[in-house]
Amino acid sequence: MKYKVIVADDEDVIRKGIVYLIDWDKLNCEIVQECTDGLQVLKYLEKNTADIVITDIKMPKLSGIELMEEIDKKHKGLKMILVTAYTDFEFARKALRYGAVDFVVKNDIITDLPKAVKKAVWQYETEKKEREKEQISEREYQNIQGYVLESLLLSKALNAPEDIERYGLNDRSYCVCSCEVALLDKKWDLQAIVQMLKKFSRYYRKQARLSYCQCPLLWYVADYQ
Repeated sequence: MKYKVIVADDEDVIRKGIVYLIDWDKLNCEIVQECTDGLQVLKYLEKNTADIVITDIKMPKLSGIELMEEIDKKHKGLKMILVTAYTDFEFARKALRYGAVDFVVKNDIITDLPKAVKKAVWQYETEKKEREKEQISEREYQNIQGYVLESLLLSKALNAPEDIERYGLNDRSYCVCSCEVALLDKKWDLQAIVQMLKKFSRYYRKQARLSYCQCPLLWYVADYQ
């Protein structure tokens, strides 16, 4: 997947130079839109998506800093790179305040802009990995919650009060149904019974949690939200 880039600059020479003189394929990016002011960028983002916006600071109608402010409100997570002919630290400070990835001076644009884009891509990749870690952690957390509930139901040894509080199980009530199942029909294996109980639970609650052990005694646990 290539990262989508918007280039905004009211100077045609600079804008076209960014679009055509940089090897975007090598950066795993593609130019999806050229704009001459900040309002055009916002209008494009109303119906389209982008990953990186490269914008001049001084533009008509809506400056680069003003564009950053609007994007910070409406399009969280979008990476911004500011390009300018000015080396004034005040511009850089404002850009960093709104989360700009980098600040590039036009005189060095061919050498420094690819570095800034690589930095933006690196940030995306890092954030993606962090989200994946969080998802894995969430699944593990839910598995532990299920184990604690099952242990309580089966009277297994554990630090019940501490574990209940540690894994966020003390802020809800539970309905517990104990079922002894006789497997008279060989077609009904354990997983089939689990699915049957899930369907039964959905009749009463749209969201239910099922906990069971590998024995003839099945335990059904549904959250009361």
